[in-house]
Amino acid sequence: MPTNPAKNVTTRRTGGSKRVARAPSGDADPDDAMSAPTAPDPPDRLDAVDRALLRALQQDATLTTAQLADRVSLTPSPVARRVRLLHARGFIRATVALVDARRVGLALTVLVRVALERQTERLSVEFETAVSAMAEVVECWKVPGEFDYVLRVVVADMEAYERFYSGRLQRLACVRLVQSSFAMKRVKATTALPL
Repeated sequence: MPTNPAKNVTTRRTGGSKRVARAPSGDADPDDAMSAPTAPDPPDRLDAVDRALLRALQQDATLTTAQLADRVSLTPSPVARRVRLLHARGFIRATVALVDARRVGLALTVLVRVALERQTERLSVEFETAVSAMAEVVECWKVPGEFDYVLRVVVADMEAYERFYSGRLQRLACVRLVQSSFAMKRVKATTALPL
């Protein structure tokens, strides 16, 4: 999530990152025939209608089948079938509600860069296991370079971050260096992929 860091804080530890609907020829609805004599599309292939459905659902997952059908100029039955296939093929991983962090009292976003004591599989597993159990960490990415991981942490305020940092993150024996950047302003945040 793009941020403008207001302040960087660096801390070092002492001592030492199927089946797909196919379009028949003619003027018939392209999804009304599932048995056209052509080979099925590769599992990772999306046609223009699939992409349009995904774009619509990324913006509003509560759209009804009839509303989606209007968006892509098909009848509801083939649209419902396509959406089921998008779920079954793994293009749609989940349908969730996006909660406003500020409205629930989580106003501070912190980007945290973490370097481990050594780059070993054991320490990576240890760190990833620990971070996965921390509710404050909403994203964790392994990266190359000086730091091994980048975390996005969401908390109520600086006091809450201090508790998280001192009470949990800094206590991990595998962590050598932590650098924290505090977000001043959210410029853009979206879950929609550019399809």
